[in-house]
Amino acid sequence: MNRDIELSRALDSTALSEGVHKTRDDGMCAMELVAFLAGEQHTDHPDCACPVLTGYTIRLNDSMPEVWRRQLKPYLPLLIGSRDGREAERAALLAWQAVRVFMPIMLEACHMPEQAARFRSFQHGLDAAADASYAVYATIGNTPVSNRVANVARTVIMLTARAAYSAHCAGAARAPHMGRALDASDTADIAVSLTRVAEPATVWRLAIEALDEALAVGAEARAEKQAQRRREAATVEA
Repeated sequence: MNRDIELSRALDSTALSEGVHKTRDDGMCAMELVAFLAGEQHTDHPDCACPVLTGYTIRLNDSMPEVWRRQLKPYLPLLIGSRDGREAERAALLAWQAVRVFMPIMLEACHMPEQAARFRSFQHGLDAAADASYAVYATIGNTPVSNRVANVARTVIMLTARAAYSAHCAGAARAPHMGRALDASDTADIAVSLTRVAEPATVWRLAIEALDEALAVGAEARAEKQAQRRREAATVEA
């Protein structure tokens, strides 16, 4: 059977499940399926995939309801070959998703429309975005919202500040912060928290759109490499 057809069938027939699995017979999460599609040993951290995208995808996979987890499947083949040295760029993109998309949703839930508008159009650097997030954190206690909403807001704001500052430092090649930025789970955790105060379907859709945007980084180069491998394989078979 043609390898591409075989992989397509495996992608279609595999039901994603949360968590890490000891063997493939026990099930597969999103990144374990990526490892399978790439021909790697069973793992949820395949060598072929960008660590930023891996961390983000794992957290979404483990937190999404099944109906939304299935929406990750079309993106999984695109993760193959994404370990290309552009991790800091993707970390910054996901941090901006937290600052300009998720933070405004949270602030609107706290009845802070002016602050929401400010973050939605934030034009300064990620380090400045982190500082601005910390400043907002101090004002949450003064908002007319329930303790539940206020607590979610504090979590979202702190995660946003951490994602922004870590991505800023990763972009500046400051090694102590690289690991935090490359994990990229903060932005996914923000989405998870937001589903407690905003429409979950909207939040999950935005989270998947962020994955799509992050995958676009380096996509042309990956597609060319894959096409080259197919041409080489066809030459060998001929």
